[in-house]
Amino acid sequence: MRQPSAMLPWALCALGAVVIAATEVVYVADDLQHSPWERMNTVFKFYLQAWTLLAIGSAVLLAELLRRARLHWPPGSVTTAPGVVAQPDVATGRGMSSAIVSSGRRIWAISALSGVLLLSTGLTYTVFGTPVRLDQDMPSSPAGLSLDGYAWMRGGEIRNGTNDVMHFSGDLAAIEWLNANVHGNPVILEGSIGPYRGNGGRISSATGLPTVLGWDRHQRQQRYGPGIDARMRDVRQIYNETDPERKLEMLRRYRVTYVVVGDVERLWNTPDNPEYYASAEGLTTFDALTSRGLFPVFESGTTRIYVLQDFPRVPPAADALHYQ
Repeated sequence: MRQPSAMLPWALCALGAVVIAATEVVYVADDLQHSPWERMNTVFKFYLQAWTLLAIGSAVLLAELLRRARLHWPPGSVTTAPGVVAQPDVATGRGMSSAIVSSGRRIWAISALSGVLLLSTGLTYTVFGTPVRLDQDMPSSPAGLSLDGYAWMRGGEIRNGTNDVMHFSGDLAAIEWLNANVHGNPVILEGSIGPYRGNGGRISSATGLPTVLGWDRHQRQQRYGPGIDARMRDVRQIYNETDPERKLEMLRRYRVTYVVVGDVERLWNTPDNPEYYASAEGLTTFDALTSRGLFPVFESGTTRIYVLQDFPRVPPAADALHYQ
């Protein structure tokens, strides 16, 4: 009789298969409803769980296949009492004919080999597909293998909608400086353009520091739309504002301590909207606020960080109350 624990890997694989099959029939109706991507969030979030179940279950089953394929079943006689007919022992092979034992071992060996080949075939995408994908998106990424998710920023670059090159080595240095020198949870300001293709939100996501607005798409899935729209407009207005008093008032409204100005803020645009995210005049106005407590505190490459010191506390904007 099988031990209950022996059925666990089969149950894990079966559950993983059920999860995958279910996403072909049912999906969560989120903000992507009625679009070509309406099943996307359901598929990738449930597939994460399904792949985990399949990985654990199949690993145990593959190990069992290999164990049985190597198992040595020497045929032999079984000593019994007089008048008792010897019964074959399936577990050890004793009392079984050599032909049956050989056939059983051959079946397990073929099964184990098939499992190894299937697993190896699946891993070919990881080996051959990853370099192709990296070359497609970031040809300047460093060569070689690494577990450092930010290694690409040391030499990486992205082109904007008008083919201007945006560099990120200065951003990486800024991230490392903030992680080493900033304590607590001061609010930072950085361009809100979404993370895909433009690397928006790169400072807050890499440091854990709160920002005025992260990726608006995810925020809309979890919070109130009108407040997000207002923040998105305000973030860009702060970068473009040429009136020092108005600029300072908006920074204080959102209780910003650190302002990030890098190539994302300076150069980001799209083919449909070639206007840069921030104007040169708006960025220059930051330097005009040194007498009001805004000082450059870090600079590397094309990235600069300003710190707003000793500013008075003012009530946050009404739309910001949802996020306090």
